[in-house]
Amino acid sequence: FNDNYAEYRGGAIKIDSYGAASVINSIFTNNRVTKSTGSNHGGAIYSVSEEGIEVRNSYFENNEVPYLGAAIYLDNDGADVIENCTFKNNTGNYGAINAENTKVTIKDSKFSDNNGNNGAADVIMNSDDSSIANCDFKNSYGGGNGGSINWAGNNGQLSDSTFTNCIAAVLSSAGAVYWSGNNGEISKSEFKNNKAFDSGAIRLYGDDVTVKDSKFTNNTASLNGGAIDIDGINDKIINC
Repeated sequence: FNDNYAEYRGGAIKIDSYGAASVINSIFTNNRVTKSTGSNHGGAIYSVSEEGIEVRNSYFENNEVPYLGAAIYLDNDGADVIENCTFKNNTGNYGAINAENTKVTIKDSKFSDNNGNNGAADVIMNSDDSSIANCDFKNSYGGGNGGSINWAGNNGQLSDSTFTNCIAAVLSSAGAVYWSGNNGEISKSEFKNNKAFDSGAIRLYGDDVTVKDSKFTNNTASLNGGAIDIDGINDKIINC
């Protein structure tokens, strides 16, 4: 899928079905949504299926959207899986992937050089009971909460992932991960050379969030919290 465009939703594919859908072994480059209104999302894929979708072994580069989901926008009733995919140099206001009101698993994937003009560059997680595992995030630039990830969903799990050279460009954000959901866990992950005004690597704004078994190296905050800034209630740092 190369150089496709739509004015409103889904530069390459729009999924609005009653059953599950799959995208496997596919390449999406230079797809875009062009019209700048508030509900125009999904630079490559826009999905509002009654079941979930799976996206596996696929590649997303240079896709663009005015608002949410430079590569993929998800607002499905069922569970979604994104596995073994690459997201490179995608640009939107918020996230290469935007997950709204769904349950999503993102694993074994790579994110690099994505840009979020007004929010996190790689993932906007507005979904409960979701997870990210064994992913690599680098050179992300976010113009809002979280250079790489903004996690607002409850009961989230982030594990076995690396964040390198991620930058947040606004105050009260976090270089790599801004976490406002409750009852979450960040584990077995590494944060290196991330930068922000506040919270060089992670900002914990949600309650009952645990960060454990993780490594923080050379992260920088111009103001507060070189690695972590904690603003939530009953948050924990264990074995870091």
